[in-house]
Amino acid sequence: MNKIDSTKLTIYTANFCVWCRLAKKFLKANKVEFEEKNIDLKNDYREQLLSKAGKMVVPVIEVGSEVVIGFDRKKLEKIMGISND
Repeated sequence: MNKIDSTKLTIYTANFCVWCRLAKKFLKANKVEFEEKNIDLKNDYREQLLSKAGKMVVPVIEVGSEVVIGFDRKKLEKIMGISND
């Protein structure tokens, strides 16, 4: 079990984004539930992404009050308390 279980996680993605697919695969492999917001499907998601990241970049992963820009596995492991030792 990881400490993310009670924290909301949102991932902003785009259809073209390989890193987004890798991030989602990582989250699923660690049994982390998440809400996906694909910016190609809804303009509101683009606006939300810009307000969180300050620029148009994907993936952006929001874990509680933390925002991770890009797929940074080590940072996500630390924030979520995942140990892959």
